[in-house]
Amino acid sequence: MNKSLFALLVLVLASSAAYAAGDNVKQQGSGDEAKHQEMFSKMKQARVDGIQGRIAILQTALSCVNAATNHEQMKSCAQQEHQAMEALKQKQEAAREAMRPAGGRK
Repeated sequence: MNKSLFALLVLVLASSAAYAAGDNVKQQGSGDEAKHQEMFSKMKQARVDGIQGRIAILQTALSCVNAATNHEQMKSCAQQEHQAMEALKQKQEAAREAMRPAGGRK
């Protein structure tokens, strides 16, 4: 019986130590959580900016097409839309690259 009590005590102490160590890791990880939340906010804003940029380009293209009176003007509208989308794509890629950690992806 004495050995059983001792084994139970050791088990309780070991589990308490493991629980405390896990709690300590959670406290240290709270800084990581703040970094993740900050990165999420930045990525969310970049996504919203991209969507708004595409909407603006499409609205401009729609106005251009509605104003077009011949095939050449329609072709010009398509070229302008394509150029604007490419510029937006490059801007978004540069913004994503700027948000990446200096050491690359983890």
